[in-house]
Amino acid sequence: MKKVWVLLVMSFLLQFGLPQTASAQTNRVVSYQEFYDALSPYGQWINDAKLGYVWIPNVNDDFRPYFTDGHWAVTEYGNTWVSDYPWGWACFHYGCWIYNDYFGWIWIPGKDWGPGWVAWRWGAGFCGWAPLYPGIDWAGDNYNCPQDWWVFLHTKYLYKPHYRNVWRSDFMDGPLHTQKMLQKTKFVTNVCETNKTRYFSGPFAAEVAQITCEKVVLYKSSWAAVRGADRISDNVVYIYRLAKTAAPLAGSSNPAPSDFMEPLRSVSSPDEITKNWNKPRPFKLDLQKHNPAFNYPFIRDNPPYFNYPRTQSMEED
Repeated sequence: MKKVWVLLVMSFLLQFGLPQTASAQTNRVVSYQEFYDALSPYGQWINDAKLGYVWIPNVNDDFRPYFTDGHWAVTEYGNTWVSDYPWGWACFHYGCWIYNDYFGWIWIPGKDWGPGWVAWRWGAGFCGWAPLYPGIDWAGDNYNCPQDWWVFLHTKYLYKPHYRNVWRSDFMDGPLHTQKMLQKTKFVTNVCETNKTRYFSGPFAAEVAQITCEKVVLYKSSWAAVRGADRISDNVVYIYRLAKTAAPLAGSSNPAPSDFMEPLRSVSSPDEITKNWNKPRPFKLDLQKHNPAFNYPFIRDNPPYFNYPRTQSMEED
């Protein structure tokens, strides 16, 4: 069975190769201005002294990147995040995320495209991933993000569309379960490289198929002609992609968001999500004065571990 899936994956890669750029795209170099303009309606830009212009999405405090409103699918790039957000083409395929107890989740722009900028773990029938934070674009055994950044699912749910209903990382024992999963799993160091950019592609489709005894759908990538949510149609994943992206250089003529805030504090090192979980992020209170259209503070009723009723399908194997 394993040999069959390995041959299937190899055949898929040989057949499709790398996706071609959509005809609507050009070879022109695009500045970060496209990020600034496109994301402004969906959140707030701030000017951080260390990181420059970074973006905070207008979402509730239970949002998690690479978890909320999206799922993984297998393409010729390996595991590829398919986001339902209209801004997902940017924030899950470029740049990185960091969680800060003051601001919440923050996106930092980046110039390199990837199927998903996360670290992966695998073992004991489970698969897990965590967003890469600033300064980390290559994460191996030494990647040390806060433990509650990790999401662990039983492998059979990896390519399902609604993770909120099957999330296992903190399903039973909260942080204790995450610690158990980190002890049982190892980093996945499968590497893909495109346009001189390398990233961890996650577990191979053949490995997932062997564990689950289910067929893994292999999709072809195609670049969408207009910005918007990633989408799947028939056997194709459509993702909007910039042709070439140039990072800002030092100088007064740099692109900039039309509306941004000078925050009361700078973004610090990565924080735990569970820190002050029952309080709104302080930044949202400040933001109400600057931008009343931004949503009002959301306070969780429960810690950021979803306490859904146990079902037989969710039991430990």
